[in-house]
Amino acid sequence: MAQKQKLENRNRGAKAVIPDKLPVMPLRDVVLFPGTVYPLLVGRASSLKVIEEVLEGDKLILLLAQKDASREEVAPDNLYRVGVVG
Repeated sequence: MAQKQKLENRNRGAKAVIPDKLPVMPLRDVVLFPGTVYPLLVGRASSLKVIEEVLEGDKLILLLAQKDASREEVAPDNLYRVGVVG
């Protein structure tokens, strides 16, 4: 309870600054919602590369669900347009 209160106080009135461009990581068979914590299983080489880029950069990433989870190679038309920045 105390931890939740601290987070609420810390974020009150704060405005997030989100860059115009972010690395994108496609997600298969999962939809994330803001404010939730969810473990991510990263297996594709392209996703591992995105994680490395995020760790070296601004530490922000755009997580988008795939429309067709069976496709290994992901194109923009196979991603939903709404996602979560984390």
